[in-house]
This record gives sequence, C-alpha cells and structure tokens, in this order.
Amino acid sequence: MERNYVKSVNTGTKTISVKLFLCTMLICISVGTLILGICFLVIKPKTEPIIDYLYDDSDLPEYDGLIYTQVVDGYCVNAKDKTAEKVIIPAEYNGLPVVKISDNAFSDSESLTSVTIPDSVTHIGKYAFKNCPIIKATIPAFAISAVVGDLAEENGKLLGTRIKNIIITSGTEIPSKAFLFCDNLTTISIPKTITTIGEDAFNVKPSKSEYPFETNFKNNYCPLAEIRYAGNIKTWLAIDGLNYLMSQYYSNLKLFINDKELKGELVVPAGVSSIGAYAFHNCTSLTSVVIPNSVNVINNSAFSGCNINKIKYTGDIKSWCSIKGLGNLMLGCTKQLFINDVEIKGELIIPNNVNSISGSAFYGCTNLTSVEIPSSVLNICDSAFSCCKCLSELKIPSNVINIGDFAFSDCVKLNSVIIPDGVISMGKSVFDKCDLLTIKCETPSQPSTWDKDWNGDNRPVIWGYQPE
Repeated sequence: MERNYVKSVNTGTKTISVKLFLCTMLICISVGTLILGICFLVIKPKTEPIIDYLYDDSDLPEYDGLIYTQVVDGYCVNAKDKTAEKVIIPAEYNGLPVVKISDNAFSDSESLTSVTIPDSVTHIGKYAFKNCPIIKATIPAFAISAVVGDLAEENGKLLGTRIKNIIITSGTEIPSKAFLFCDNLTTISIPKTITTIGEDAFNVKPSKSEYPFETNFKNNYCPLAEIRYAGNIKTWLAIDGLNYLMSQYYSNLKLFINDKELKGELVVPAGVSSIGAYAFHNCTSLTSVVIPNSVNVINNSAFSGCNINKIKYTGDIKSWCSIKGLGNLMLGCTKQLFINDVEIKGELIIPNNVNSISGSAFYGCTNLTSVEIPSSVLNICDSAFSCCKCLSELKIPSNVINIGDFAFSDCVKLNSVIIPDGVISMGKSVFDKCDLLTIKCETPSQPSTWDKDWNGDNRPVIWGYQPE
C-alpha cells in the first residue's frame, strides 16, 4: 500500500506539472499575440480609407436614404436604394467627415438627375455613378470624371452625356478632356481656387485613335452659354490654360466674375502685365475697356468677338506704342482711343523717344486726321494705322527702315505719301484700299527686300522722287 501511495503521488505531481506547463504556454502565446497586434496598429502606415464593417447590414446607420459605414478617416456613403432624383451628401456625419463614396454606390439609379458632393470627400469608388442620367452636379474638381453622367445611344450611335450644369466647389485644376462627351453642358461655375485648365477640357468629340466608334454629337465643344467664376478679374487672367475654356465659338456667352456679369465697361486691374489668349473671347456685352499702364502684352484673340468701341489706356503714348499684341484689342474699325484721358483725334504727335510703333497701335482711330512721326522711329509695324479713315496727312521720317503689312490700309482720305529711300523692308498691301493715293518713292526702283505685293491695289507709284 505504501508503495502504491507513493507512486500515485508521484504520478499526480507529474500531471500537475504538465498542466502548469500548458497553461504557462497558452498565457505566453496570448500575450505575444496581443503585443504583436498592438505593434501592428501602432506602426501600420496610413493608406487609402478602407471600409471597416463594424456592424452587419441591419445595424448600419441610415440618413435620408443614405447608408454610412465607418472608415479609417470618417465615413463612407452608399445608397440605401436607387430611387432618388436628388442626392445631397453631407460633409459630416456623427461628428466625423464623409470622405468616401463606395464602389457602385449610385450606379443604375435611373431617376438620379442631381447630385451634390462635399469637399470633404477625397475618394469616389469605381462606377459610383455609372448609368445615372445626371443633369446637375455640385462637386469638387477631382470628381468630374466620376459624375459627368452616362453616355446615351441613338440608332446605334454614341451620343453625349445628359449633364447641363456643373458647379465646381474646390480644387486647383480642371483636368484635360474633363468634359469629353458633354455636348449638353451649358452652364459651369468655377471656384477661385482653380489655377489650371487642361488641354481640350471642354472639347466634346474624342479623337478617332482614342474612340474609334461612331458618334453623333450635336457639337464639337461644350455649348456653354453661361460661365460663372468666383474670383476677380486679376485671378481670372492668371488662370493657365484659360484659352481651353474660352476659345470656342459660343454664341451669346455670358461671363460672370464674382457674381457680376461682364457687360458695358471692363476695368482691367492695375498690376496686370498680360491679358491671356481668348480671355474675354465672345463676351458680346462688353463695349468698353480700361487698360492699365502695367499691361505689356495682349495675347491672341483676347477680345475677339466683343463689341468694344471705346478703349481707355492709363499710360502715355510711348508706353502704348510698345505694347505687344495690340491687334488683339484694336482690330475692327470705328473705335475711340483715349490715352491718359485724351482722345486720339485730329493731329497725333508721337513723342521723339519712340523707336517703334506697335502693330495695330492706332487701328480704327477714325477721328485721326494727321500724324507726326519723329525721326527716332525705325519701325512702323503691321496695321499700325489701318482703318484711320480720316487720315489725310502723313510724313514718314527718313530713319524708318521697316513698314509692316497693311500699315496704312483703308486710309481712304490719304492722297499722297513719300517713302524714304532708307526703307529696307516693306510688307504686303501696305496701302490697300487707299483709293486716292499716289505713292512717291525716293528709291529709283523697287528694292528686292520689299514684298512683291507691297502695292497690292496697284496704286500709282513715282520712282526716284526727289522732295523739294
């Protein structure tokens, strides 16, 4: 009995030791797992918000037909059903921002025509608005491609999207080809934060190499009738790529800057040095413009299609004559030009410190009757005095070496002009439509450096003329 008792005790001790060992191992494993989990959470890098399903479907929060799921940085939104006509996604839910719209969130919502996305949203899932007939969208710039709407078909041909009104609320860039297929877009609102407009952003038709299928678009570009910009004239002119928005031939375009329609007189702010290409193209309600003396270049078609008949320049004649691209403002007859509050009419005396008269500098000054050009002038550029219909007295000084294309064209009252023998270059059609003019050239014959069509209207020419 004694031996058996001792043996039993020894066996019991071994059993207890095994149990203690197993318990210790389990505790170590649990603690290790807990430590690893804590380390993972601490050092895990921040990535794109990933949906963290905290509840089953029955417990998901719901608000006005929207379902909210908590994600890393806030909430992700989805549609409870797809019957809404108008969806307004709030910027915040339960004190946290709404940051994401899930994949397929509103896809195939056949009644959805209006959507508002807050600036808090930073990610839109795939096909979130696929096949939605959206007409109006209030969205950040990055969301444009996700929301512009579905493509319609008619008789087997691809038509454009249905969207008509875009309100961009934030962002710095409107991407290249942003509104491809948007051949119904008539109104756009642009925030003052936009600094860049991408190439072909408002072109409708794709290239054949990109989209080889047949299309049936009504327009080659978005048929915009109203553009609203939330900044001011100075920031408008600073937008890079403004020509991609304004270069299209919109009819009866209305441009609003800071909620005010550009019509009547436009005052370009002091400090602006350049007026961009197509900046005010086809703003047909503009009739007058004030140009500050800080401007040194006016780019291609900046004022084409406008009905400007009065121009006020705050500088002097010398600085006016040095501005590049004046033709992009002055082209078109019957204009009143005021320089430093004095109208250019009657006799014009150009200061003797001017060495070049810029292209189209006095184009269309119909009240100008005579011009006194100083000996300091070397260049009279293209169309400098074109369409000065009352100009009858003109003396070109002997130091002039270049006279540009159409420099004095359509000066219908000009009857005599002397060309000094120092003129090396003569452009084409310099005296086009000067029907009363006789041209007196001091050089004995036409120099080879003159354009062959310099006298395109074949006005009478006296070669080898000797002034008295």
